[in-house]
Amino acid sequence: MTLLVLDAPVVAALLDDREMFLCRTATTRGWQLLVSQHVLRHLRRPFTHLVMVAPDRVTVYRYEPVDSALAGPAAQATAWLADRTRRRHDVLGHVVALALCHDATIVTTPERLRALRVVWPDDLKILPLTFSG
Repeated sequence: MTLLVLDAPVVAALLDDREMFLCRTATTRGWQLLVSQHVLRHLRRPFTHLVMVAPDRVTVYRYEPVDSALAGPAAQATAWLADRTRRRHDVLGHVVALALCHDATIVTTPERLRALRVVWPDDLKILPLTFSG
């Protein structure tokens, strides 16, 4: 099973019902969409809002609570991003740590993909997503 870690802009698009293509594709291909509690806290939205947008696709989501074991790797990823891009990306650092921990693919925007490629040119699996609607 393919596991995709969703970055904050992707989760925000799903919450606003702007990116259902990703859910449909995940459903047909058997992918799991990992949604982190850290990302949801950043967006100030509970997981239940995501489920209410597409209740028929609730099985495609995998909720990941905040794990203290990821604090160190997330802080390190955030520091590397800040050092190389001159911008602080707390949530993106957490997403990177989560993807590396689960050997998963990150789904993010093309803009954030460029920041990730500066720091990790070959180490991450990344799927850029341009939003529909």
